[in-house]
Amino acid sequence: MQNPRWMVGLVMTTVVAWGCARGSGEPAATPATPASQVSNAAASSAVSRVVFLDLEDCCECTRNRIEQSWNALQAALSGDPGAPPVERVHMDSQSQRAAPYQALKPVMVAPALYFLDRDGRLVAFLQGEVTDAQVRDALGGKSIE
Repeated sequence: MQNPRWMVGLVMTTVVAWGCARGSGEPAATPATPASQVSNAAASSAVSRVVFLDLEDCCECTRNRIEQSWNALQAALSGDPGAPPVERVHMDSQSQRAAPYQALKPVMVAPALYFLDRDGRLVAFLQGEVTDAQVRDALGGKSIE
């Protein structure tokens, strides 16, 4: 495959359409993947980095979901001097930077939060509209107050 850009565009269009087509009465968040289902080695590792994948060009409902999830992530990390660094990547305009994370776990609805250990292994994964409580849980139940 010489030019995968058309495929990335097709996938992104499908993801955005699916995310926007969901009824407002459905739960918006996808629960964290239990660490035991991701990797036993990763399960015992602490989160050392968070990657937040979102879309730069999207509809209003997706933008609202992204903003709410970004705020929840910031709230969960605020006040913790040992909080892991966060990298924010736009899947649509920074597809090469997003690809390695999407290879770890595909994104069904934006945004997606990847919680990685120091070796880059996936410890936890959240997507869709998330709460600060879900983020704290993904961080390993670490109390951030």
